[in-house]
Amino acid sequence: MQSWIRALSLLHVPAVCNILVIPTALRPSSTLDTTSASDRPTLTSASLNVVSSSTSSRSRIVPRASSVALALLFTASTAFAAAPTKDAKLPERDPSAPPADTVLLDAMHAELVRAMSSLGTAPASAATPGTTPKPYFLSYSVADDQAVTITAQFGAITNSTSAHNRVADVQVRLGTPALDNTHGDHRTSALTTMPLPLTDDREAIERSLWFATNRGYGRALDALEKVNTEQQVRAKEEDTSADFSAQKPIDDVLASATPLEVDRAAWASRLRAISGVFRNHQNILYDMVALQVAHETDYFVSSEGSRIAAPQQVARLLVLARTRATDGMDLFRAETFESDADGKLPDQATILAKTEAMAKNLEDLRTAPITEPYDGPAILSGRAAAVFFHEVLGHRLEGQRQRGDEEGQTFTKMLGKPILPTFLSVVDDPTLTELNGEALSGHYLFDDEGQPAE
Repeated sequence: MQSWIRALSLLHVPAVCNILVIPTALRPSSTLDTTSASDRPTLTSASLNVVSSSTSSRSRIVPRASSVALALLFTASTAFAAAPTKDAKLPERDPSAPPADTVLLDAMHAELVRAMSSLGTAPASAATPGTTPKPYFLSYSVADDQAVTITAQFGAITNSTSAHNRVADVQVRLGTPALDNTHGDHRTSALTTMPLPLTDDREAIERSLWFATNRGYGRALDALEKVNTEQQVRAKEEDTSADFSAQKPIDDVLASATPLEVDRAAWASRLRAISGVFRNHQNILYDMVALQVAHETDYFVSSEGSRIAAPQQVARLLVLARTRATDGMDLFRAETFESDADGKLPDQATILAKTEAMAKNLEDLRTAPITEPYDGPAILSGRAAAVFFHEVLGHRLEGQRQRGDEEGQTFTKMLGKPILPTFLSVVDDPTLTELNGEALSGHYLFDDEGQPAE
């Protein structure tokens, strides 16, 4: 906490506060839904995750088992209301682009059909002693990505690698949409994650999916038994919303992501120069400059009938440095640059200038006095404003937090009610890719449950 207080002592506070916010997808989790269909279009029922426009918390292009971000911009307005919902316009496929991997999609679909017909002996509504429930919903989500990572420290390359990964998320739901194996504290029981073969060997892919599906079914079955037991011994829940909501299936197979090409020698030279800045500052104890460029194609099939392939790509450059104050307090600074291609990242002069400014800021922080405790108004701008909004509002609007007994549930009973001043409005637009020429993080074509961005 003191490191933040020390940082605030050097913070320049302008008069205008600009906030860029990135909330999560309309379902409260990428694979585990806890809201009813009527909740999802309204703004206040969306689960929010507010971050800085210049940083990103994603470890993958589309995180598994976590909500996919939407791009939001807070602008001046006199109203606070959600726009009426309408059918989303599906992305158009580029006819000149390479086709999606139909071998992978076909394998996913074939295994889904097998699992839906062979797992369990009876629907939950017709279950009797001695029978096992059949899944009422099943989906496969596969991320097929290529990535290049280069890191440097104090002017020298420490790592330069390329990787190809295929990872599948299998979601198995047992019971009924009103009450299933994800209820309460068992949200993660629906999800099983497993790597897949990298080649288009259909038989090998199907065998891997078969293993993951059967493992997931066993976990879901165990969780459903616990949920049913808990319902018998616990008091009636105040929140009676369903555990899952059915959606219109989507069939939209877009082109695969383009093959990844990165000039690794050129970037290695740039990273050596950037990290070399810290060699001129003896009080910098640690630094890291990292480039990650990834092209990914996401595949999704579900028992609702959805069949989707959509490309994603990102380029991210991170500059991180750490020092220690004379009283022993550890201090760090980080700058993140992000775009959809490494060629669109800022030029070398811009990055070097920001890196030098970061180093000088750390030098100043080492000797800056610790600010005394303060109780009163404050004006925050830029990333500080976004992080503040993220913590005090964003997390508390996340859907799963409205049902968790261990959560604050600040806004659980405020659906449809204003929660911000009338001069602020929220625009929910996951299709927004840039603002004033600056690339934005968090946009997407489809969320992790196969629903198109709208």
